[in-house]
Parts: sequence; C-alpha cells; structure tokens
Amino acid sequence: MKHSRLLISLIAFVFFACQTNSKCSYLYFDGLENYLSEIHSVELHEIEDTILYITPISNNCENCIKINLDMLQDVDNNRLMPILVGDDVANKYKGKIQKIENTFSKTLYDKEELVYSFRTGFSKPLLIHIVNGNCIYFLEVNDFVLNEAASYIDANR
Repeated sequence: MKHSRLLISLIAFVFFACQTNSKCSYLYFDGLENYLSEIHSVELHEIEDTILYITPISNNCENCIKINLDMLQDVDNNRLMPILVGDDVANKYKGKIQKIENTFSKTLYDKEELVYSFRTGFSKPLLIHIVNGNCIYFLEVNDFVLNEAASYIDANR
C-alpha cells in the first residue's frame, strides 16, 4: 500500500513536470501572435513545427547584424522561418540576405519595422520554436548565446 501511493505520487509528479515543461513561458506570445497574423498573415495556431528567428537587419550594431546573418547562412533546418526586420538600404548585406532567401523559402520581411508596434518583446534577435501552435522554446539571442541558438536550430531539424 505504501509503495503504491509512492508510485502513484511519482507518476503524477512526472506527468505534471512534463506538462509544465512542454510549453515555453514567453511573456509576449500573444503580441507576437497578433504581429505575425496582422503583418505577415501567419497564423501560429496553424503552425505544426517551425522555428522563428526574428532579427534586425538595420540598426546601429553592424557586427550584431553580420554575425546573426552569418549564423543563419550556416544553419541547416527546413523548419526555420527567418524574419528580417528593417531595410538594408545601403545593400551592405545583400549577398547574405539572398543566400538566406535561397536557403529558407519561408523568409519574411518587416521593412517598416512594424514588429515594434506590437507587444512582442522584440529588441534583439529572438528564436521561438512553435509546435502545434504553441511555443515550446524561446531564446533571446545576444552575442554570448548565438552558438546556443545555432545548435538549437541544427538539433531540431
């Protein structure tokens, strides 16, 4: 009797632990959902398995842009949907952007930077993995975790 209660408790704990870890806790998920729907006609509830990678291509940090575009060129995952925010008016990154477009057919653009008009929490590159309309993982990407982002993208093909 004592062992059966312990076993039931253990099973319940594992079940609930798995349930709570199955979704990420991205605070701005609703705003992101509205942004994608209104600006890009992408409905998150219709996404089966996609990794979104939202990154600026026009701001004051040229090295930040370069290393993120380089990372996108180097990863290999047909589930990746890059969203490039801003306009490369000086064509500094034209070759890199074209390679990304050629590699990832789902590449989206936000040249008017409308992402900032929604409550998305976007201020630096953002990786969000969507499965069956739910966020299962997110990572706010900076220079120190760029390799982690690349590894995650490659590992979740």
